[in-house]
Amino acid sequence: FDLSADIQNFNIGPLMAALPGPVMTAQGAKQLGPMTGKLAIKGALDNLTLGMQNLAMRGFGGTMALNGGITDAADPTRKLDLTFDFDKVELGQMMAAFPAAGASPALAQGLKTATIKGQVKSAGASPSLTLNPATVQAFGGTIAVSGTVTDASSPAAKYDLVASANVPSLYQLLSAFYRPAMQMAGPLAFNNVKLVGDGKRVQITNLVGTAGPMGISAQGFFALDGKRPKIDMEIKTSGDLFIDAFMPADAQKRTDIMPYWRMLFPDLLPAADERGIQLAQAQPKPAAAPAPQAAPYQPVQIAAPPPANAPIDARWSRVPFNVDALKAYDANLRLSGVQSVRFQKYSFGNLTAQVSLTDGVATISQIKGQTFGG
Repeated sequence: FDLSADIQNFNIGPLMAALPGPVMTAQGAKQLGPMTGKLAIKGALDNLTLGMQNLAMRGFGGTMALNGGITDAADPTRKLDLTFDFDKVELGQMMAAFPAAGASPALAQGLKTATIKGQVKSAGASPSLTLNPATVQAFGGTIAVSGTVTDASSPAAKYDLVASANVPSLYQLLSAFYRPAMQMAGPLAFNNVKLVGDGKRVQITNLVGTAGPMGISAQGFFALDGKRPKIDMEIKTSGDLFIDAFMPADAQKRTDIMPYWRMLFPDLLPAADERGIQLAQAQPKPAAAPAPQAAPYQPVQIAAPPPANAPIDARWSRVPFNVDALKAYDANLRLSGVQSVRFQKYSFGNLTAQVSLTDGVATISQIKGQTFGG
């Protein structure tokens, strides 16, 4: 093959809408404007080279352009050398147009104009993505990422990224993913957080900024060369942490602790055992109630909940906890500087803690703070 085409005002929308899947929604296809540029196809059928020169298109409020080539396009180990330039594209609208993106309506509404410039290169199975930079107007502020990621799915991966964010309302950002229980003041703001490393370890440095009412300063690393991924972080904070404000609104309506536990660790407890831990609602043991009689252990079937005046120990299930979720990651976290932590009616001050998670076993080696006047 030795073909070249000069494309002028080609309307690609109907073609995208007709692809099976559908790949693109009919509404999104209507936002695609005419395409212009030059296209070249050269080589044998089993070794085709596709070249693009100033292949540009208007759509989603901005322009999109590609330059470069794809060598041996039919082979999974094809070679890529492409530059791309997305200028003032409405990113939320574009994501909503592709069902496979899975963007919620709230997320699509929060993502606005994006300007993304970069390059994709690969030789065989080692693709490299360079962003210089990617800037998105989002949730009333700006999110920016620049740098390079090479072969992210393999042990030979390389990471060299810098990220910044300045979003005026953390509450508005979180609301794109779930509905927080209550309003919270403060932005999400950090500048030039660095992620540098390889397929074994990625260092996180210069993580200094604000998350809602709290100031945060953290550094650490992700380790990827062990039996399982490990995160090791030292986190210093300033200000107050009001945990209830971060909880989902639907769970906040309940007075027991289970919704929070279930949200944080969805795989730890069987769904049938939810009635087993309702600490906040537990009734004190009546003075006249006889002490429970000891009995040989027998496996217990889940039955109807005990009456409200039953002894406290009868409320605890004997069904073993499923702790498989703790075996997915290892961790070592050190927290300090928290002036105040509030959760429901409980309050802790001057909190420091050190927690590790290894081979599915969580160990709290240190926890210090002030509560109930002591």
